Amino acid sequence: SREIRIFKTMGDKGLLSLSHLAKTLKLPIATVHRLVERFENKGFVVSKRVGKERAIELTEKGRIMLALLS
Repeated sequence: SREIRIFKTMGDKGLLSLSHLAKTLKLPIATVHRLVERFENKGFVVSKRVGKERAIELTEKGRIMLALLS
């Protein structure tokens, strides 16, 4: 699923921009944005502004989910 691909792509990379994630996964930025919103609401990621970009990183809860998916 797209959700699992996002978790696995993020891995332990730290802060990733949504545009980088969208390009890597070959998904529209709007789709990635929507999925990230869901992840943030569930506490799996935190988002930050980096210049004009929005970037995300896994929380502890997100890293646990990634470990369970691996």
